[in-house]
Amino acid sequence: MSASKIEWTDETWNVVTGCTRISPGCDNCYMFALYPRLKAMGVQGYQHAPDVVALHPGRLWAWRSWRKPRLVFVNSMSDTFNQAVPDEFLRWMFQQMRMAIAKGHTFQMLTKRPGRALQFWERYQGDLLNDDDEPEWPPSIWLGTSIESQRYAAGRLASLAKIPAPVRFVSAEPLLGPLDLGRWLGDVVQWVIVGGESGPRARPMRQEWALELLEQCDAAGIPAFLKQLGGRHGKRGGDQAVINSRTWRGMPDGGWQPTRGHDAEPVPATVLDPFCGSGTTGVVALRHGRSFIGIELNPEYVELARQRIIADAPLLNGQA
Repeated sequence: MSASKIEWTDETWNVVTGCTRISPGCDNCYMFALYPRLKAMGVQGYQHAPDVVALHPGRLWAWRSWRKPRLVFVNSMSDTFNQAVPDEFLRWMFQQMRMAIAKGHTFQMLTKRPGRALQFWERYQGDLLNDDDEPEWPPSIWLGTSIESQRYAAGRLASLAKIPAPVRFVSAEPLLGPLDLGRWLGDVVQWVIVGGESGPRARPMRQEWALELLEQCDAAGIPAFLKQLGGRHGKRGGDQAVINSRTWRGMPDGGWQPTRGHDAEPVPATVLDPFCGSGTTGVVALRHGRSFIGIELNPEYVELARQRIIADAPLLNGQA
């Protein structure tokens, strides 16, 4: 895992990589462009084609190396709720996130498939019990859906509305047309990210589309984050993401501001055993530059992972 350049988070946690396109917002997804570069660099997890969804159980414990609480974007190189991700793996993910939350971390999940997320919640909410043994979406797992145009708003938000995440948000990036979220802001959506597409095939975002959406958020008292204006020759993000002499850098109430200065020291690139210490399983922490990017598995690791998850289960239920 690595410190992120995405301005509304601190860290990315890619326990799933690869994805399949589902709507026009996916057409020029950065993942499809970045994947071949990572493969050429020999980065673990990117050996397959970008439209092959791959699971990385060895990365589930990456959070144990994070020394300071941080905001974590889940699966920036995939969609967590892609149909190719098994329910059992999602349950493992939620188990580890709940343990990480106890250490002060906050997770941001973003999907174009909120219908699958709703199915998971309805099927497995018995895994997610609070202190009163009642089903509760974990309090520090935000859930968002990507909406690129009005066509995809009603269906995706209808599913999102039925999931009781503490922060529900919309990523309107790339924004490909006018988008009216007015009736969902507040009760259903508590945060909105707005951004234009970038790259050689970028489709333009008209500033009036972005401004209208940002003003909807202002009127509803909802924080908005203008990530970038986009373009074929530059992202125009950060200080350049300005409309009418104004920037929008809002984050949810009670939520984090990305720290940007967190301790990003990588786990040493030596043989590790996340269960017992070091040198016993042949699991190698990987580093690219100064960033910790994952774990390379030995053939026995997946079974060890399953055993560890089973062993951790009592911790989640207050039995340890």
